[in-house]
Amino acid sequence: MNDMKITSQFLLFLVFLWTTKAIPHLAPIPTERFLLHETLDHLGNYHVFWKFNKTNITFEVHVKTRGYVGFGISPNGKMYPSDVVVGWVKDGVPHFSDLHTVGHFQPVKDISQDWTLLHGEENNFGTVLKFERPLTTCDDNDTNIVDATMRIIFSYHHEDPKDYDHLHWHGATRRGAKSMMLLSTSKQYKLPDDSQTKDLVHHQFNVPIKRTTYQCRVYSLDDITTKHHMIKAEAIIQKDHEPFVHHMNVYKCHNYPRKYIGRNFECYTVPVDMMPCGNVVAGWAVGSGPLNFPPNVGLPIGENENEYAYIIEIHYNNPGAVTGLVDSSGMKFTYTSHLRQHDAGILTVGMYENKQQIIPPHYSDFKIQAVCTKECISKALTDASIDEIKLFAVWQHAHLLAKGITTRHLRNDVELEPIAEDQHYDFDYQETRLFRKEISMRKGDSIRVECTYDSTLRKNITYGGFSTTDEMCFSFVYYYPRVPLFMTIQSLLYDTIPGHTSLLSYTWKDQSSLDELVNLVEASDWTDDSVRSKFQQDVLNSSMRSHCYWLQPPYSSKASARKNAEQEKKSASKKNTRASQSANMQAEYNKKNLQNLEENFIINLRNFLSYHLGNYHVYWKFNQTHITFEVHVKTRGYVGFGFSPNGKMYPSDVVVGWVKDGVPHFSDCHTVGHFQPVKDISQDWTLLHGEENNFGTVLKFQRPLRTCDDNDTDIVDDTMRLIFSYHPDDPTDDTHMPWHGATRRGAKSLLLLSTSKQYKLPNDSHTKDLVHHQFRIPSKRTTYQCRVYSLEDISTKHHTIKFEAVIQKGHEPFVHHMNVYKCHNYPRNYIGRNFECYTVPVDMMPCGNVVAGWAVGSGPFHFPPNVGLPIGENEQEYAYVIEIHYNNPGAVTDLVDSSGMRFTYTSHLRQYDAGLLTVGMRENHQHIIPPHFNEFKVQIEATKECISKGLTEASLDEIKLFAVWQHAHLLGKGITTRHLRNDVELEPIAEDQHYDFDYQETRLFRKEVPVRKGDSIRVDCTYDSTLRNNITYGGLSTANEMCFSFIYYYPRFPLYMTTQSLIYDTIPGHSSLLSFSWDDQSSVEELANLVETYDWTDDSVRSKFQQDVLNSSLRSTCCWKHSPVVYEAVRQRQHREKQEKEQMRRVKETERKRKYRKRKREENINDQRQNEDLNMRNTFENRTEKHRALKKLKLALPKSPDRRVTTIVAYLQNSNSPTVRKLQSSDFFAGGNRRTQNIKSLDGRFKNSY
Repeated sequence: MNDMKITSQFLLFLVFLWTTKAIPHLAPIPTERFLLHETLDHLGNYHVFWKFNKTNITFEVHVKTRGYVGFGISPNGKMYPSDVVVGWVKDGVPHFSDLHTVGHFQPVKDISQDWTLLHGEENNFGTVLKFERPLTTCDDNDTNIVDATMRIIFSYHHEDPKDYDHLHWHGATRRGAKSMMLLSTSKQYKLPDDSQTKDLVHHQFNVPIKRTTYQCRVYSLDDITTKHHMIKAEAIIQKDHEPFVHHMNVYKCHNYPRKYIGRNFECYTVPVDMMPCGNVVAGWAVGSGPLNFPPNVGLPIGENENEYAYIIEIHYNNPGAVTGLVDSSGMKFTYTSHLRQHDAGILTVGMYENKQQIIPPHYSDFKIQAVCTKECISKALTDASIDEIKLFAVWQHAHLLAKGITTRHLRNDVELEPIAEDQHYDFDYQETRLFRKEISMRKGDSIRVECTYDSTLRKNITYGGFSTTDEMCFSFVYYYPRVPLFMTIQSLLYDTIPGHTSLLSYTWKDQSSLDELVNLVEASDWTDDSVRSKFQQDVLNSSMRSHCYWLQPPYSSKASARKNAEQEKKSASKKNTRASQSANMQAEYNKKNLQNLEENFIINLRNFLSYHLGNYHVYWKFNQTHITFEVHVKTRGYVGFGFSPNGKMYPSDVVVGWVKDGVPHFSDCHTVGHFQPVKDISQDWTLLHGEENNFGTVLKFQRPLRTCDDNDTDIVDDTMRLIFSYHPDDPTDDTHMPWHGATRRGAKSLLLLSTSKQYKLPNDSHTKDLVHHQFRIPSKRTTYQCRVYSLEDISTKHHTIKFEAVIQKGHEPFVHHMNVYKCHNYPRNYIGRNFECYTVPVDMMPCGNVVAGWAVGSGPFHFPPNVGLPIGENEQEYAYVIEIHYNNPGAVTDLVDSSGMRFTYTSHLRQYDAGLLTVGMRENHQHIIPPHFNEFKVQIEATKECISKGLTEASLDEIKLFAVWQHAHLLGKGITTRHLRNDVELEPIAEDQHYDFDYQETRLFRKEVPVRKGDSIRVDCTYDSTLRNNITYGGLSTANEMCFSFIYYYPRFPLYMTTQSLIYDTIPGHSSLLSFSWDDQSSVEELANLVETYDWTDDSVRSKFQQDVLNSSLRSTCCWKHSPVVYEAVRQRQHREKQEKEQMRRVKETERKRKYRKRKREENINDQRQNEDLNMRNTFENRTEKHRALKKLKLALPKSPDRRVTTIVAYLQNSNSPTVRKLQSSDFFAGGNRRTQNIKSLDGRFKNSY
């Protein structure tokens, strides 16, 4: 009995500990390590863990219940409308379904079940469900998951339902919503050992019983006497005061009066010189976590003895007028004396917070825009003597009416990808968002902040101001390196309102024009749709007054933008001494002009094909979501335009339109065969304009880049094959179109979403043409022709900043692509020579150091403004070889060509030297593409060992890739250049799934790609050999194949080329090519003979060979500037460098049966090679030159044809005898294709062997 009593008392004690939280409750344990986690309710009953990649997101919820669990996404945080999932576990079996709501009642099941249940169980905590979904689906009942604020809704119940049609109501206490950034991760870095903290907090401040208070406290950081870097900022919120502390800013103020140090005051009801200045150095809003600066960036503190004052400003929000709140919240700074590479800055872009910001009632979507002008940004960059700044984070801020904020990026008035976009802005969830990739901001760039408000529940006008019920529109942008510009503010002039005097003359002293405007808008009937529509247009078209504020004196204070006329008079006598003068730059920014500039199309296709005589022109522009086309066609009949995967009518996605009697007709169609297209059920193209003019028919139309219509083609940043047609007559209707005919149709490949960037050339720029002079193109399919130039006249280092092709008029069909090589110690006796590139002595052939490339379809290539390609820097690198691939399949005669390349260069050196890295497959018989493949893949790699060695030798941490040219021949259907970091694949560098041999463009990246130690680059080539009956090998001919990626980057390092070849060690019964060398090709011949016997019509044979190729080891060669170094980078094995070098030096003579000659005979051949010039000369003096020389040479040659060719080639490489030229024309050397084939397969490794 005593034992039982003791046990019961112990159990009661445990219950007491549990209920008093002396022992913590069970915590959820996720099934894997998730980086992201949130508790959705305040009781800790609902936990969500998640992770994401480029395409999918995975959630795992742990809910303290044994009943059902609900989870979803809602645009307004309410049950309707929403996209939800519901699941539970009963008797160990999980149940799960994808649903949506159609009202505030039972959700209904989606027809398309896009969520996938990965795991379900009940454990000690409760119910666990793990599920996954693509970020974007084509289900109208699903919500796309984007990198913006998402409102998560949740619910749960303690009982399982019978089925999905009988869900119990969760009740009012088991539901909720929370705003979250699902696709943003907070980056955390290890703090240095010497890091210290500084708290800037209010001390026992009594929060007023009113809705809005902006309270300030002034701190002195005089104790930090030398420059330090702030590396982390975080909020310190007093416990239980989270509902009242809404957001805060910290300002660093220049020459702030010391008498105010330590004062605590309401921020904007004090003398002007006491107010906080506009130089924000840290910010926080409800929803944000700690901000860790990137490891190369820090925010300077303690660098200037006149910038000792830091003001903490807190926005308290107390709508319930709660009393007795005593608060000590604020900000914590973490800082270090170990200065980082760059000083960070914060740029504030926004709208003045006064009555010039007008938001009328009854609007569902009311938009305003504020711009940091290109004049301000360009001046800031010029003053700081830098070419660009890098944006790395942003905090977007508005008040209660805001429903969306977008911070846009424009370059020379053309919009680029948005800096940040939040279409579900939540006043109670504002996070400083770190970007996944830094954004470059250059001269000519501008930043536009666009705020969208929902005032449907307001009955009166809302003005700009500080109160929570007033409005704001701001974007706080973090960047590096710091420039003197810290804030740009704009205000609307309303010069578009008829009968109203614009605010152009408005000042803080004379507010009469503003009062007039306020009286006017207050008298408007805002329930009238036409009034609201007209005012929205007036706001968007209004001119704007723009102020730029600078860090250097005269110091521009945010307070100066808020002082009233009375304060202005009182402070006039102190005007010269205060740091509150007006901004020292004011620019009139006319939004009408901006709108007109944006309407201009950025690309003109000129004419599709030359034989159409300029009858069909297309212009287009695009943004992140949509593309707009405008076609001008010389016809009064119908016009066809579309996309096709193969450049043919079927299959294709097309539009057809015409104008009849002034009325445009337009339809979205698709083809189901080589006949009349049929109309799409979903009409996704929108006709914007249609007319007939003096030229012909004009149609302007727009579409989302991606639709969810199976009959539409997604428009991607890839080669797109456009098809077109037109007819002189209008059809009677959509279903009775006359055939366009054979001469009024065509196709052309284009990169629709890539723009060629052009920059103004400096005044001292010069040009240099490297062209062929009157070269007669042979009447054969493929010719690689070279000409050698000396650039010794450029005696000092210059930078090439542009190159372009110079194609002789009418020769466009014959000039396919060209490369320019810069060669080290190239023999001077070849300067000026014009020759077929790979049928000459090895020392005459072009070296592998490509510095420029062009292919059909490319335009001029401009280097970025901070990068140039060096020329004239080394007296040993005077020789430049221009190589042109002429393609003449029709054997046209009498073609005399002077095409080539034009370089534009300057003596004004840019910040970085550019380099070009070639990654590709060796062009020989080791590159095998069998017939009858729809998709045959090969992969090659610039290994992490090569890249890491290149970075180490150049003392670099990383290089930045900025452009690429991907190259293959006729069978190529897709090329992807991939990026791996420590063998984990990142976003592709470039992807082209519709590669076109006749359209190859050097593609500039929208964002530079950093490559670091441990990174590798992989090139995937996909071939279509369905129309071939024989094996295609790697080679130079158009009918052969290649797989290359030419990558432009900066700063330059010594690695300029990596090539690989397959070893085929995965083929059973075949000795791999590990021992293959250019002198002993028997192993590759053995492989070629083997694969030539395969039955390639057999699916199993093709499938097995594809796997053998993908699993084969690879031999990798890294080529270095001046001194090539060979690595054996084999996927499954690595061989020591010493063994490889010894193997490459050895000269082996082999036969088909792998027999070796005696060493003595080898020595005799070498001796004979050294003396054969003399022997030949003596022979020809006594006998008939041709036949006697042949006889003499034959005596020294082996009987095997292969060995004979090898010996002859060696002889030709070491002889300049005049008799050699006679032998070259003899029948002996003309016999057989094997010699020609072997000579043409030579590459750089062959050259090094000799």
